[in-house]
Amino acid sequence: MLGPGIRRRGAAALGTLVLATVLLASLTGCGGSRPDRYRPDAQIVDGVGCLATDEPWSGGTSPPSPRPGRVPEGFVPVAVYRCNLGGIIGPQGVISPSTVDRLEGDLDPLLKALAQPDDPEWPGPCSAIGIVAPPLWLIDARGRAVQVVYPQDGCGLPKVGPVSTALQRLTVVDTVIRPPADPVEPIKP
Repeated sequence: MLGPGIRRRGAAALGTLVLATVLLASLTGCGGSRPDRYRPDAQIVDGVGCLATDEPWSGGTSPPSPRPGRVPEGFVPVAVYRCNLGGIIGPQGVISPSTVDRLEGDLDPLLKALAQPDDPEWPGPCSAIGIVAPPLWLIDARGRAVQVVYPQDGCGLPKVGPVSTALQRLTVVDTVIRPPADPVEPIKP
C-alpha cells in the first residue's frame, strides 16, 4: 500500500505529464488547422496565363506566374479556365499538347469547394506521393483573373475531390489546344 506522500507526488507527476503533452501538441500543430497565412489571397492580374516561366512545363517562354491563392474578397468570377498541361514524353519527344478549357455555369459549388479550410497538419509521416491537380484560373467580367489554389490535406496535398466534382457540373464552352512547346530529346533505350 502506498503512503499519502507517494500518491500526491504521483498525481503531481501525472498532471505535469498531461500539461507537457498538451503544450507539445499545441506547438507541433497537432489538432489545429493551418492558419490562412499559408493560403493568401490570389494576386489579381489582367488575363489568364496557364503557362509561366517559373513552371517546369512552360519551356521558359511565358511571363512569370502571379501569386496563386484564395479567391479575393469582392472578386466575382464569371468563368473558370482549367489548364490541362501536356508534356507526355514518347519516342518522338514531347507528343502531348496542352489544352485550356473555359468552363461556365453555376460557380457557387466551385467557390465553396475552393473555400474549404485546409485539413489539420498531420503530425506523422506522409506518403511519398504527389497529386497533379490542373491549375485553375477564375476570370471576372472585366477580364481580370486569379490563379486559385486547392485546399490541402494534412500532408499538404491538394484535395481535388470536391473541386473536381464542382468542375464536372460546369459546361466546357471553349477549348484551346496548344502544340507541345519545346521538344525534348527522345528517350533512348
